[in-house]
Amino acid sequence: MLEANAARLPFPMYPTGQERGSRWFLGQDVLSRDDDGAVLARGRTAEDLHRVRELIPGDWLNG
Repeated sequence: MLEANAARLPFPMYPTGQERGSRWFLGQDVLSRDDDGAVLARGRTAEDLHRVRELIPGDWLNG
């Protein structure tokens, strides 16, 4: 869902040399990181973050 709703940022995969590493995305006022299926997100506002939670299914931790 990240690829469909956000632009992938041109950062190299980390750790380098690994097939599956961290990938970074920028959406509408939200910065997200995909760590091999575990998604971390930061929104400019609570509403921005809520929008991402609606787009990407799964259990989200709040804090």
